[in-house]
Amino acid sequence: MLVEDYKSQENNDKLQHATHFLGIRSARDGSSNEAIADWQLTLSDIVDLYNCSPFGKRSGGGLLRVIDILIKLTGMNTDHCAKEKKDAQKMEELKKWAVDQHLGETAMFEKSMEEINELYRKGEKEMIRIAGGDNKWKTLSPVIQAEKYAHMLEKVGADLGKEAFEMLSDHERRTLRLFIWAGCGCHKDLNTVRGGYTAMSQWWEANEYEGPILLANRDNDPVLQEREAAIEGGDTTTLAQDRAFEKTTRGAIKATQIAGAIFNHKDDKKGHHDVFRYWWAEHIGIPFTFPDTSNNRFQSYCDAAAALIFYHDYFLQFLEHLKQNKQNSKLNHMETNLWKALHCKATLTELGVLALYAEAVSYQYI
Repeated sequence: MLVEDYKSQENNDKLQHATHFLGIRSARDGSSNEAIADWQLTLSDIVDLYNCSPFGKRSGGGLLRVIDILIKLTGMNTDHCAKEKKDAQKMEELKKWAVDQHLGETAMFEKSMEEINELYRKGEKEMIRIAGGDNKWKTLSPVIQAEKYAHMLEKVGADLGKEAFEMLSDHERRTLRLFIWAGCGCHKDLNTVRGGYTAMSQWWEANEYEGPILLANRDNDPVLQEREAAIEGGDTTTLAQDRAFEKTTRGAIKATQIAGAIFNHKDDKKGHHDVFRYWWAEHIGIPFTFPDTSNNRFQSYCDAAAALIFYHDYFLQFLEHLKQNKQNSKLNHMETNLWKALHCKATLTELGVLALYAEAVSYQYI
C-alpha cells in the first residue's frame, strides 16, 4: 500500500510503499464459505477498530465500511488447488455484490421518498408472494420475518445498483468489475520448463540427430542390451525388448534425477550425502549441497543442470573417487548411468539449455 512515512522527521507528505499483514485466523473447517466468512470477519475487525480510533474520528471521512474495502479489491493471489480457486471466485462474487449495493445506495439518494416507498412496496409484495402468500407470511416467526425483510431491502438496493451499473461507461464498468486471480508464479515457470523440455527432447528425432544416451534402470538394461544385439545381428526384436526401450528414459531431466539420488537423496540412508559434501569441501574448497531434485522443488532440475555443467569435471573426479574406493573398483548401476550421461554430448547439450533458460528467464521471472 502507498502510505505515509511516519518515521520521517519532516512533514508526512512523503509517501512510501509498505506491505500490511492481515494476520492469521484459524478456520472452523476447510470450506470456501467459511474462508469467505473469515475474510469478512477480518475486515470487519479492522473497520471497527478504525471507526472507534481517534485517528478514524480525526479523518473526517465518515464511518468506514467493509463494503468500501470490497469495492477496491482487485484480485487475489493463491496456489492452484481447487479450494483456493473457489475462494477467489466467491470473493469476486462478494465484490460484485458490494459494487451493486454501493451503486444502489447512491441511486437511492437521487430518488424522491415516493419513488423509494414504491420500490419498497413492490419488494415487500414480491417477498410475501415468494413466502407463500399473506396467510403463510403471518405464520412466520418475527425473527424469520425480520431476516426476510433485511434480504428484501438488500435486493432492492442491489437491483437499483445493477441498473445504475448498466448506465456506466465501458471504462467505469471494467474498473468496478476488475478482479484478477493470480496463481502461484512458480507453477507457471515449472509448466514452461516442462513444456520446453518436452519440445527439446523431441527435437533430436525430428531433425534426425542422435539424441541423448538411454539411461535404463537395472531391470531394463540387460533387456536393452539383448535388443541392441538383435538389431546388430539383423534379428527381430521381441515385444518385451521394444517395451523396455519405450519405457526407458534419457536426457537432461533423467540425468539430474540420477545425480540428485546419488548426491542428495531424500532418504538419508541412500546416496552419498555427507561423503560427497566432505569430498567437495576438501577438493574444491567450497561448501556445496547438490540441488534437491530427489524432492519436489521448483527450479531444482535447472539448478542441477547448471551445477552439472559448471562443475562437470569435478563430478567426474568424484565418481572416479567412488570407483577407486570400492572393493570391486566398479561403479554401481546408477553411478554408471550418471557417468555415461556426463560423457554424452547430447545430454550435456540439454543440460546446457536448461541452465541457460534458468539464467535468462526462470530466476528473473520468479
